[in-house]
Amino acid sequence: MKVSEAITMIRDRVNDPGERVFTDAELLRYINAGIVTVGNQMIVAGNPWCIKKITLTEDVAVDVPSDFHSLLPGQPCALSGEELLLLSDEESVDIGYFSVPSPLSTAGGADPDIPFPSPYSTNVVNVAFEMAAMRTGHDVSQERQ
Repeated sequence: MKVSEAITMIRDRVNDPGERVFTDAELLRYINAGIVTVGNQMIVAGNPWCIKKITLTEDVAVDVPSDFHSLLPGQPCALSGEELLLLSDEESVDIGYFSVPSPLSTAGGADPDIPFPSPYSTNVVNVAFEMAAMRTGHDVSQERQ
């Protein structure tokens, strides 16, 4: 799902088709918050879509990836500041980590895809809608259910 589609869906649901209440930038912030929320929920559920790998080699520190959330349990490495260090006698090891996509930007007229499979993209839109509706004083308890 494209960000522009998500913004249109949110505008329709909060009854702002004339773009009088929300700017696109504000709705994009809500979408980015939805990406983090859904990503964290997927990690808690152990969804394999959120697991990525990085190769670490002996005696070489590697910068933490931009989408890094946390290490999978039992990984033979250490997190030191913004770097990962291998704690194994092997020459190189693939390390698993949980990932949450980076925030999206529409700078320069870009229209990126929401970085989740389709059902999860809908959840991102739902979170963004709830945030927009709360800002205008709507009761979102039913949507939360």
